[in-house]
Formats: sequence, C-alpha cells, structure tokens
Amino acid sequence: INAEYGPSFHNISSCSYIIPMDYRYQGCSAPGEEELGIIGSACDTCKQSTSRCQFNNPDFNLFAYGLVNHLLWSEIPIKWIIKTGKLHNGYDIEDISTILIYPERLSQNSSDPDVPKNRSFAGGPFLIETVFTGYADPFIREYETTVSEVRVFRALVAFIADVRYTLLTRPYVAMLASSGEQYILEATLLSAGFKRGLHYDEMTKKEARDKLGNGTCITMAMEPHFHSCLDQDGTAHFTDNSAAFVSAARDVLNMGSNFYAMCGGVMTYE
Repeated sequence: INAEYGPSFHNISSCSYIIPMDYRYQGCSAPGEEELGIIGSACDTCKQSTSRCQFNNPDFNLFAYGLVNHLLWSEIPIKWIIKTGKLHNGYDIEDISTILIYPERLSQNSSDPDVPKNRSFAGGPFLIETVFTGYADPFIREYETTVSEVRVFRALVAFIADVRYTLLTRPYVAMLASSGEQYILEATLLSAGFKRGLHYDEMTKKEARDKLGNGTCITMAMEPHFHSCLDQDGTAHFTDNSAAFVSAARDVLNMGSNFYAMCGGVMTYE
C-alpha cells in the first residue's frame, strides 16, 4: 500500500514497536551522545565498549531489514515511516517517549535497565502497530536467537507519523545469475537471515520473467557486477547481446518487480 501523493499521516497508538534504522539506535553511540548521533567509544544502550558491543558492526541495519523480512514472512504487517520533505539526516519520528524492549538481555538488565526517554528516529524506521505486537514478539525473539539481536523500542505515548508504505507482501528476491558473481549478493542476503529456496532463489532473467508470468510474486530482481562485454581497459562495450539482457530486465520491471543492478550492472542496464 503506497502513499503516493504527499504525506500520509496516521495516528499511532501507544505501545507500538519502533525498529530504528539509523546508527544512533541500531549502531553505537557514547553515553549521553546518542541524540547527537556521535559515534563514541561505548554504546549507550548496552553500556559496553564498542569492541565488545553486538551493535558495533558496519552492517548494523542489515539485521534490522532482515528482521522486517522475517516479520513479513510471519504475516505481521509493517509500516515504513518516512517523513515527506525531510532534510538530509532529518527525523521521521520526533521527540516521543520510548523505552527499549528488545534485545531482552538489555531491556531486562536488572543492574542497568533502560528508562523512558524522549527519542527521535531518522533513516526510515519501521513500525509494528500495537494490535500486532503480541503476535510479533515470538518472531522477534526467534530472529534474535537464530540470526542477530536488533534493537526495538516501545512507544509510551500515542503520536502521529507519516507512513510512506504499509508493507504486507512477503519479500521474494530473484538473484540473477548473468555474471557468475551472484555470491556477492548472496552473502548479504544470508547475513540478514534470508534463506535460499524460501526468501530468494538464483535464476536467469528468463526464469524470473517466466515465474512472474506464472503468478509468482518477485518483489526484487538483483543483478550483481555484470557487463555483457568489457574492453581491455575495463570500459563496457555494448553488443547486440546487451539488448537481450536489457529487454529481459525491462520485462521483469514491467511485470511488477523492482530491479536492482550493482556496480558494472548499472552501466549495462542504463
């Protein structure tokens, strides 16, 4: 469900869950500096030095995306909060009282528990409405156990949010095999907890087109570093063969999928 025309303000009830996507809350900040987005030597949430912190990872929000994928496959609707017209690094949710709810080892730390605090969230946070939080809890714990911890906060007040998308569809990725370098993409998907044969499959563009034609919902087709032909200096040289690849990719797009080309693939398809 896409809010295509300007802001789409929704009333969000208290006790909804917020999954942050910014380094401030999914990464590490020094104590007292999280609201400034300063990356310090210790993590304000888990009170550990960054060398020992679960969240001191360049892939910090990769796991958050993976959690959202896991929740969607568990039939938990997700709202994607993106404030219309915000400035670079601007907030999508501003100054609301929240408390850390996951990971439970941190939220239930009897020696140093989190306390209610006004927080602002940037980077396009995801939201689980209150009515679905009880259904989401076991799946959040499952992801935490099998893949990675992800910070989730509970809103302690009702607020208004600009909902860019309400996500309902189970993501399914076509990992295209034109280049033979699809392992680059697969490593990322696996890190986020995606499972081959369930959340993604390796296939040619023709196979992706045929799947779409047969009613399979491919939400994203991904093409890694791919040139149909390269000159000796590494410059892309386009041949008649390129047109066939581009045509197949266009068919995938026109049938409703998203298409992501990386690195050399961008030159081929543009």
